[in-house]
Amino acid sequence: MTRPFRAHEVACNYAGQLLDYKTGKDKYMSSAEESMGFMFSFRHQGRAFWRDATDEVPGPGRLINHSKCHPNVSSNDKAAMYCLHHIIVH
Repeated sequence: MTRPFRAHEVACNYAGQLLDYKTGKDKYMSSAEESMGFMFSFRHQGRAFWRDATDEVPGPGRLINHSKCHPNVSSNDKAAMYCLHHIIVH
């Protein structure tokens, strides 16, 4: 299904293992380069965490571009991915 999303709209939830900051950082730094793209760090209620979707999980979250260079989405809570600009998800 193809659907357009407006800026600031929730595009999807990012499913994956929730890790405390130290555990996530250690795993990220020891991961093979191709696995790094499925992990991201975020802050929630003043604490830092990592979300790890390295293992295949249901949903499109791990396939949406949330890179630091040219991201389409960002997260400012535990799992929701918010659009930074107008995008279309296939």
